This record gives sequence, C-alpha cells and structure tokens, in this order.
Amino acid sequence: MENEFHDIDDIPLRVEIQPYMFEPPARAEPTENSEENSDTITSNGDDESRLLNTIWCECGLCETMTTVPECICCAEIPLIDEIRASSQIECITQHQTFIDNCLNIRVLEVSMYMYIQSEGPLDDNEPINE
Repeated sequence: MENEFHDIDDIPLRVEIQPYMFEPPARAEPTENSEENSDTITSNGDDESRLLNTIWCECGLCETMTTVPECICCAEIPLIDEIRASSQIECITQHQTFIDNCLNIRVLEVSMYMYIQSEGPLDDNEPINE
C-alpha cells in the first residue's frame, strides 16, 4: 500500500508567516471629487505658508511641523476623511485602529524589529537590541 501522505516530506518545518500576508492590498476607491482633493494636496504640499502655523488644519488637532510634507491634515486625504465621517470623529488619531496600531509602544517595537530585520540596522554603530 502506498503512503497516502507521500508529499508530507515536502512541507518545510519552519514557515515564516507574516500578519496580513494573505490579505489583498487595500485600494482607494475614487470619489467624485478625488481629482480636486488630490490637486489640493499637491498644491498645499509645496506651500511654505503652512510652516509654523496650523491655519490649514481642518480637524482641529494638527500641530505645527518643521517641514512642508508634514503639514497635512487628515481631512485633506479623501480616504481618511471618509473614515473620519463614518466614525464621527474629529481626527484620525481618535480612531481606535489608529490608537491600537500607531500609538501602542509594543506594536511600534515589533514593527521596528521587523524593519531592522529586513533592512538592517539604521547605522553600523547602532545596536539592534538593547
């Protein structure tokens, strides 16, 4: 009688499964005014008048930043703005998923180690584990 599990030897003993590796990538759904919003973001992205103030902030929780690319409000990004509206929150930083994934020190620590593992240390003199 033949072994019905003859291909079991082909299965690796250690499989590196990553979170969400089998999930399809997210796609932004185009909205009616997405072209207008993307033009606004592009034109505001080069606007140095955004530095040292938060007049451009629509959610009310932005802070002053030192570089122009950082001076963007969550309300200016159409997909994020839809999440804000559906969740009835003022800013994306108040969304529970943002809090759980972006403000949790353990999640950030694991992400840093994964980055270092895939990209190497940030500097040759920096220890990876302290």
